[in-house]
Amino acid sequence: ALEGIESRAQAEQLFRMMDFNGSGLVSLKEWNECLKAAEIDAGTALGQTLEADEEGGVGKKWQPPSRQGQGASTGRQLETGRKYFARPNSIGLAVGNSVERGATNDYFLLAACFEPLAEMTDEAEALRQEAFRVADKNGNGLCTYTELDKFVLQRLQQRYPRQGRDMYKAFRPCFRHAFEDAADYARDDGKIVAGEKNLTQDDFVSYNEFRLFCAYVCVYAAMYDAFAKIDGGGPGVTDADNGKLEMDEWLKVYRSVSEYGFVALEGIESRAQAEQLFRMMDFNGSGLVSLKEWNECLKAAEIDAGTALGQTLEADEEGGVGKKWQPPSRQGQGASTGRQLETGRKYFARPNSIGLAVGNSVERGATNDYFLLAACFEPLAEMTDEAEALRQEAFRVADKNGNGLCTYTELDKFVLQRLQQRYPRQGRDMYKAFRPCFRHAFEDAADYARDDGKIVAGEKNLTQDDFVSYNEFRLFCAYVCVYAAMYDAFAKIDGGGPGVTDADNGKLEMDEWLKVYRSVSEYGFVALEGIES
Repeated sequence: ALEGIESRAQAEQLFRMMDFNGSGLVSLKEWNECLKAAEIDAGTALGQTLEADEEGGVGKKWQPPSRQGQGASTGRQLETGRKYFARPNSIGLAVGNSVERGATNDYFLLAACFEPLAEMTDEAEALRQEAFRVADKNGNGLCTYTELDKFVLQRLQQRYPRQGRDMYKAFRPCFRHAFEDAADYARDDGKIVAGEKNLTQDDFVSYNEFRLFCAYVCVYAAMYDAFAKIDGGGPGVTDADNGKLEMDEWLKVYRSVSEYGFVALEGIESRAQAEQLFRMMDFNGSGLVSLKEWNECLKAAEIDAGTALGQTLEADEEGGVGKKWQPPSRQGQGASTGRQLETGRKYFARPNSIGLAVGNSVERGATNDYFLLAACFEPLAEMTDEAEALRQEAFRVADKNGNGLCTYTELDKFVLQRLQQRYPRQGRDMYKAFRPCFRHAFEDAADYARDDGKIVAGEKNLTQDDFVSYNEFRLFCAYVCVYAAMYDAFAKIDGGGPGVTDADNGKLEMDEWLKVYRSVSEYGFVALEGIES
């Protein structure tokens, strides 16, 4: 609902759409329902999550109340440029998971192993310190490729005892690229490292480069996963695979890698464009594209497009592949770069696992408190075995009487307790600030399972929809993150700016909205993006 607003007139139109009762004010409930309806109508991944409550809930076949002289209106009028659901990582790469055009399941399993080590948080720092100690076998503070290669194998086998070794073998070609780029980050003074015959700093990954190594493992694994999908004309290892891409292979299946999140692979609309890109990648004019050429083209395109991923990939020092890199010129063609490849990305979003990508820029994105809160509940909303174990323990904590059903009061206390445990100093203040959104999360989650109308045992007049069961608890945690983002944006507008002031009244006025509507354009809601004037 917040995307595609190009003028003040459109901004005013959206405000009137949200003002369902025509009062000239937009309440938090109206705000939430408009954003929710727009996501559902646009068919986004977030909309699918929000639509999970059963028919009759706010999110199922919902229409805002009609108003005299206007009829019913929905968010369907608001265009969205989203093409697919991407499971992004913390370094700016959003990899789609559709069978037809996205990455393989093995990629996501591998990424789940190394993404936590690439994040820039205190928790990730602690994980990295322990992981580096494991990798650095001789304790000299420097890791060779051999040491990190073994570390990757060990970590995959520990996480996935059955398939870890096979995953390691499948993705091994990309680990060398990750190592070389990470090792190139710190400046090399050319001096021989103590205890070595002829090795310098760039032959090792230090602790300060280890975070980048883990990030690059995820990036180059995605590049390789896409490459392998094309090699031989399809995914998997077959006799047709030869480690090189041919034009015919590429033209048969180039659409199948369009949702890997790389700007070079997006927006290829015709066979002619596909052929042009292949020739760009084929730097030596051999008619074949090697994995190295493939990686370097995708990398250069990200850097030239100025994406968040490009900034990460550009971190290696000048002289590395990613710094002021140009593909080798070819006779009669001159040098080419990925700059010709357009990207629709406008900002770096820190997304969650349910499809909401919330930007973190000071001017247009969410507050730091939102990201702190989301970090508390997103892990409980994921659909993994690890998250399932976390949810089971968390639900036991929340369900005080052990009857398998949580009231709003129980979950409200659970949210407070979890925030205070994670953030002892500011947890209670965060709870108070975001409390208005917890009721919305509870009501939508409680509405997920069908209510048969029967009174719950031990209650006087309460039915299933008055509680959140364990099967609804994952959605509750997801909805806490979603409605917290909606509320964070709402609070940024109420009173004409962020924070709680005397000007805040829990309602948005047209003047407030028109003053600061741009400040919520990067919250990841289709209703709020692209408002230009």
